[in-house]
Amino acid sequence: NFSMEKRASGLLFPTFGSYKSILHPDRSGEVYVNIPYYFNIAENMDDTLSILKMQDRGWVIENEFRYLQPKHSAELTLTGLEDKVTQQDGLSYVNSQKEIVYQAPVSQRWRAKLVAQQRWAPGLSSQINWHQASDKFFFADIPAEPALDTVSFTQTTALLEYQQQNLQASMELLDYLRLREDAPYNYEKRPHLAANYFHPI
Repeated sequence: NFSMEKRASGLLFPTFGSYKSILHPDRSGEVYVNIPYYFNIAENMDDTLSILKMQDRGWVIENEFRYLQPKHSAELTLTGLEDKVTQQDGLSYVNSQKEIVYQAPVSQRWRAKLVAQQRWAPGLSSQINWHQASDKFFFADIPAEPALDTVSFTQTTALLEYQQQNLQASMELLDYLRLREDAPYNYEKRPHLAANYFHPI
């Protein structure tokens, strides 16, 4: 029995399926089930804790915290597991010659994601879209974020911007999280400073 008029804490509908790593086309899909629990903290704040059981790798714990204010908002996602497969066999992938390449054994695997927007003062704002992971193959092995399981890299940025009348200035950090062994190395900005001033003649 639950209300349809407002949000309430409780179990969300579980999801289950089969996840096949793009780095291991020779392996069959790994069965998993995901059970999320939703915490209604406040009208502008919530948290979702998910317990995901993978057939071979073990238990995956993921927590997503979100808040929304008139001048700022943020979404922080943390995922971690003790991977039984990579603990025993090591990190592995299939190279261009269709050979399985094994790397050093790893037990703890994790990822962190922060998406935030802030307005600190009139004309002063910031944006963050940052990803970090314990290894390049995390998203290909773990069904944490479907948008990243088939790409070779993703962009991470942090931008601080000021604009007042004819003056515009910014400071940007730009990096790339490599998600494949053969992912390209892109140029980074650490930091990139810019200033523009416009004056009509």
